[in-house]
Amino acid sequence: MSFERSIIDGIQLLSRFVSIRRHLCFTLVGFDTTFEEDEYRFRTLREMGVDPYIMVYNRCSDIRLHHWKRYVNGRVYKVCPDFNDYTPWKKAQQTGGLFL
Repeated sequence: MSFERSIIDGIQLLSRFVSIRRHLCFTLVGFDTTFEEDEYRFRTLREMGVDPYIMVYNRCSDIRLHHWKRYVNGRVYKVCPDFNDYTPWKKAQQTGGLFL
C-alpha cells in the first residue's frame, strides 16, 4: 500500500508505450495488507483497465483469500460483481471454510 503512487505512475508511464488492454499486474495478497486493502488495490487496477493476477502469500492461512484468488484470476468478477455472491465462497462460509 505504501507504494501505491509509484505503482500508478509506473502503469501510466507504461501505458504510453504499451496498450493498457495488454497490462497484467501481479498482486501479492495476505502478506502485509488487509482483505479490504487488497480489494481496494484490485478495484483501482480494474478502474485503470489493468488485469490483476492475484498471488496469495505462501504463509497466509486466510481461506477467504484463496477463494478470492480464484474469483479474480478466473475472471468471475466479470459475471458476478459481488464476491459475497460467489458460490464456492458462500459454500465455504456455510461449511466453516472447509470447502475449497
